[in-house]
Amino acid sequence: LMPLKKNLRFLGNRQNIIIVILSITLSFFIFYFLFFKTSAVIYVVDNQKMFQAFRMTKEAKIKGEQLLKAQKIKIDSLNVQLTLEQNELLKSQLYSQIISQKEEMQYFNENYTQEETSKIWKRIEGYMVDFAKLNEYDLIIGSQGTGDVWYTTPKKDVTEEALNYINKKYEGFN
Repeated sequence: LMPLKKNLRFLGNRQNIIIVILSITLSFFIFYFLFFKTSAVIYVVDNQKMFQAFRMTKEAKIKGEQLLKAQKIKIDSLNVQLTLEQNELLKSQLYSQIISQKEEMQYFNENYTQEETSKIWKRIEGYMVDFAKLNEYDLIIGSQGTGDVWYTTPKKDVTEEALNYINKKYEGFN
């Protein structure tokens, strides 16, 4: 029963479903370009490096940390009030507020990262389309070190060039 729950949880995770769909789509495009369009030149970017070094990712991380810190300060303040309070009714109310604040913080933790990650990937995808068109690239595939791309010659890896482009685009320079 436990392995079944784990498998169902895996299938229910939106990120995993998106990764599976993207992997299948990527495989289809690679197959198509390798067998039907032999003149295509394939370039590679390191998806993880791209995501981590993208300025929007760094900004979202800082914003999330600030929001979590503010939530933690609220909870700490309520805890101090709770320890100083003598009235049992007010203690009970403070305790309920602390529980509520902790639940809000947990909800924020779970959802903020997922929502921001989705926004960031959409922005990167749009910028990468522009980048590919600007450079007249036929195909750019992502490499995450997960087995999708096992090797590429360094001259086909355009991660740094693409990263420079998307960061400038994000800042409004392109």
